[in-house]
Amino acid sequence: MRGDEEMNMVYEALRRTERVRGEGRRSEPPAVRDGAARDEAVANGAARPAPRYGAGPALIAGNDRYRVANGKFQVLSARLQALAAERDRHLFAVTSALAGEGKSFVALNLAASLAHNGMRVLLIDADLRTPSLHWPLGLSPLHGLSSYLTERSDFESSMHGTWIAGLTLIPAGAAAPSAPELFACPRMRTFIAAAKAAYTRDYVVIDCPPALAAAETQVVARLADALLMVIEANRTPRHAVARALGQLAAGCEIAGLVLNRFEPPYSCRAEYG
Repeated sequence: MRGDEEMNMVYEALRRTERVRGEGRRSEPPAVRDGAARDEAVANGAARPAPRYGAGPALIAGNDRYRVANGKFQVLSARLQALAAERDRHLFAVTSALAGEGKSFVALNLAASLAHNGMRVLLIDADLRTPSLHWPLGLSPLHGLSSYLTERSDFESSMHGTWIAGLTLIPAGAAAPSAPELFACPRMRTFIAAAKAAYTRDYVVIDCPPALAAAETQVVARLADALLMVIEANRTPRHAVARALGQLAAGCEIAGLVLNRFEPPYSCRAEYG
């Protein structure tokens, strides 16, 4: 299979995920919705998507069906490893300007790629308004970041091992519309300090809410070592990206921009030779 066809398959899987997520919020329960999406993909002759649970972001890292996309995540993880070695950056916040750009997809698969490379990785779901990272890893969302911030659990009990060797998840916990107030409390700084101490020479990846939609992202960005901004190709307005970077750059280091769902023009897809 040619690389462009494989990448297009990933794009279609992402679009299907978003459609299914939107429909499910209006009607069906997550388990039924996810099964229906898989059946539809098989019926249409598409490759079966990576194993998933509920309506969270697709986990494709380590799945040979998505070799080209995995290669991109390997490049990204290698660059972050170089940044860690050169400048001692180990805790990365991941966000986007707007909702729906794929920040959770990037955070999840970046963390999984680092783990597949033999690293110890702590993945934190800091999007308390729309928690999602527990779904693809098959974990309960009940005990996590919100539990810690409201003093219902300690740091260690918020951590959950996953079926990916080396990858640990701290889920968001129960959805919390009052996230700005929770993130502004001193306990949030204690939480980040504990994460850094537990993964001093390893990696912490934090999935943050969209920067222009949630004030709490600025709090996490200032506490992180560096920030990754996810941008959806051909959708996100430049002024939105500029505004988000303007809000965040003053208090943190920008590690890089990740262009998500980029489809090259047809003239650039021809095979070389």
